Amino acid sequence: MVLRGRNREVAAVARLLRSARDGHGGVLLVRGPAGIGKSALVQQAASAHGGGMRHVQVTGSEFEGQFPFAGLHQLCHPLLGHLVELPSAQAGALRRALGIADDATAPDGGRPLLVAAVRGLLAAAARTQPLICVVDDAQWLDAGSLAVLLLVAQRIGDLPVALLLVARDDEVLSAARTRELPGLELTGLADADARDLLAAEVNRPLDPAVRDRFIAEAGGNPLALLELPRTVNPAALAGGYATPPPSTLSASLEAHFVALVAQMPDETRRLLLLAAAEPTGDPATLWCSAGALGLTEAAAQPAQDAGLLAVDARVRFRHPLVRSAVYHAADPADRRVAHRALAHAYDARQDRDRRAWHLALAAEAPDDAVAAELVCCAHRARSRGGLTAMAAFLERAAILTPDRQRRSALLVKAAQAKREAGLPDEATALLDVARAGRLDRHHRIAADVLQARISLDRRRDLQSVRMLVDAGLSAARQDADLAREVLFEAYAAAVFVGRFGDTRLLARIGSAMRGLGPGESGSGRSLTFSGLLTEATDGLDAAALTLRLGIARYLDEAALPLGTGDVWLAYSAAAEFWDDESMLRISELQLAAVRENGALASLPVALMSRALTHIHNGEFAEAERLSAECAAVTAELGVPAMTYVDTTLAAWRGDEAGLLALYDVAFAEATARGEGRVLTALDYALAVLRNGQGRYTDAMAVCAQAEAQQELGIRTRIPLEFIEAAVRAGRRDLAVPAFERLERRASASSTDWAAGTLAHARALISEGDEAERHYLTALDRLAASDAAPQLARVHLLYGEWLRRHRRKREARAQLEIARDRFIALGAKAFAQRASRELAAAGERPVVQATGPGRLTAQEEEIARLAAEGATTREIAHALYLSPRTVDTHLRNVFTKLGLTSRRQLSRHPAGIG
Repeated sequence: MVLRGRNREVAAVARLLRSARDGHGGVLLVRGPAGIGKSALVQQAASAHGGGMRHVQVTGSEFEGQFPFAGLHQLCHPLLGHLVELPSAQAGALRRALGIADDATAPDGGRPLLVAAVRGLLAAAARTQPLICVVDDAQWLDAGSLAVLLLVAQRIGDLPVALLLVARDDEVLSAARTRELPGLELTGLADADARDLLAAEVNRPLDPAVRDRFIAEAGGNPLALLELPRTVNPAALAGGYATPPPSTLSASLEAHFVALVAQMPDETRRLLLLAAAEPTGDPATLWCSAGALGLTEAAAQPAQDAGLLAVDARVRFRHPLVRSAVYHAADPADRRVAHRALAHAYDARQDRDRRAWHLALAAEAPDDAVAAELVCCAHRARSRGGLTAMAAFLERAAILTPDRQRRSALLVKAAQAKREAGLPDEATALLDVARAGRLDRHHRIAADVLQARISLDRRRDLQSVRMLVDAGLSAARQDADLAREVLFEAYAAAVFVGRFGDTRLLARIGSAMRGLGPGESGSGRSLTFSGLLTEATDGLDAAALTLRLGIARYLDEAALPLGTGDVWLAYSAAAEFWDDESMLRISELQLAAVRENGALASLPVALMSRALTHIHNGEFAEAERLSAECAAVTAELGVPAMTYVDTTLAAWRGDEAGLLALYDVAFAEATARGEGRVLTALDYALAVLRNGQGRYTDAMAVCAQAEAQQELGIRTRIPLEFIEAAVRAGRRDLAVPAFERLERRASASSTDWAAGTLAHARALISEGDEAERHYLTALDRLAASDAAPQLARVHLLYGEWLRRHRRKREARAQLEIARDRFIALGAKAFAQRASRELAAAGERPVVQATGPGRLTAQEEEIARLAAEGATTREIAHALYLSPRTVDTHLRNVFTKLGLTSRRQLSRHPAGIG
């Protein structure tokens, strides 16, 4: 039916299936509005072109989205016979996610291991027969399943597996998450195809004017097009008297489905209600629960004849609106009967959570036993990363709890889970209900803490910091551990407030923490917090040992704390020490843990930290991808945007127009809210841009205030921009004091990044042989770090220094390295600056991407020396590079020339050098 007018779309699905049969699978995301024919297209095309392939069906359900990994259960359950073929760690991770093994037997390897397990299971199953995996209504999958499937989709290309994701146009499947997947967008049928469809499917005479009205009103939507004629009587079809449907098409269709259901026999309506309330589409569950109500398979026939329901390998409604219409139109007592029957159809051990959920929906009055079981379900959901499910279980448990004080306590806990899951409005609503009940002192304090955290999420302003400090001080009288946690978060919030903050608040935090005693003195959080407080009062040298231990402990802890403060301050503590290795590991671990636990409230900060690390490493495209995801998440949560990454990227890329546009908006918004750290970050970004452009006086001006702020996490980067700008602007008198401040801080660290940064800065303020020595040290130490953009900067600065000392040949070598690296990074302004210097040194390069197979000047020199038999260390010594950099260049040479060893260099047909 819906294949009419869909030749191009059918061909796309057919190509994917043929490729999978040939052993080269892939993924196709089929998108479009409700009723456009996505599901029917995929099912019919798979039936027509999927011969010889095994079909696996997954269907998302709006009623199932709160159950962690419910979608994976549908996908993997038919394939579990292949579980024995997986490595034990992968099999254990999959058993744990599916709830078929307890924690003792199934180690938690996190999402990467689970992704590997799902991919491995598909690979094992496809060895004997290629697979078609259809994931329908993907927008309603639980968040954990969706995240895993999207990652599996990116790694499926070498398997005989065709993965078809079918989804509505929905924010859940945002462009940031799916833009790299091959897509197929279904739009409305053309008028000619719509007329053909009506002519083929409507048997009664149809007036041309009525037909055209239906086509216009349906907007090319096939389901609407076929349902609209059924809303009027035959005379109206023939005479043009059809009443236009309501302006909301979905409401009209749902009302029509309600009317269709009302015409069904009583047994059929009861069976339809069971099918609507059972979200998995499992026929065995449907028939088991139907049998408990005395219903037979014959009860389904009228619904199947009417096209409302199909029962084969899956229980499928004609359209999601049918399910919704059936369920919501039913009498509440009938819904309770259906849920009770479904609860008893589930295995009490294998499907304990789903059984408890249906028992809760079946309850007519408060029930302590069911409430207690729901609380157990909530704890299991949390252990499997289901914060949204945890909140749902706790909220329902509260509804079923007769004792007012326990009910209010459960509502506070449910609100906490909702806030962590990124549902601040729902969390606030539950808090209001809890406060209207009866709260003991402990849970009243917890409610105050939660309200302060929600305020911080939404505003990141001074008032939120004050609320957190007050809540922490209140907690100190009852729960010292909670107080430490809240005060830690208040300190992180104060970092964001920055110049708009209140130094007295920091003093209150420090005093309160000292009054609480050491607490968990060995934890990463406590050590980091203690170190940061010591640094604020006594300097970095006094705090260095404690902070180092805190960073190390964070990396060793099995269960990372996931609060916003933990995510940000752990990363910032590593940045304070120029410890880019720990920055990378902390940002990776924190982001993975936040995703794994569904802690959406902390996700923007985790994404920002990871993206900033990508910028530090020179991976701008990855940073941009994460920044786009961060923007989507903050928009979804309704919280202030994290502009730090976008502005820093624009600066490094030399995008002046883009940065200035971001600057104006971010400056105004942050000033209005009072998030001072944004202003410092904006000044840093503008300084990077101006230095790249060679506008040193401007760079020095915007840097001065930011450098004076000495903001946590930014003060490791600002000094270099200021020193370079001041030296080039002829203000060495300002550069030297800035260097001395930098030296006091950087000397506390022993990392390559810190040593390279100090040498970089010393070279800028030095003269003669001393400057050259520092440049060479900076190159050597930075090459051993991850600071790729900074390393390119030093090549540029050294080349500029060499040119000013009339060593043009050596200058060109350094400037070519700088230019090529900036081009590879996408740092346009710095690449142009290097090109200008090269022109001044006697060369006229063009800033353009290096094509495949073309070696840079630096690569040619390294390749020539290697072809002559020089070792990596000898090459490094000759060219003033680190061995690590030489090896990187050699890998690039081998890739571009299609070689695999040094021996092949001397025999390369094009010659080297």
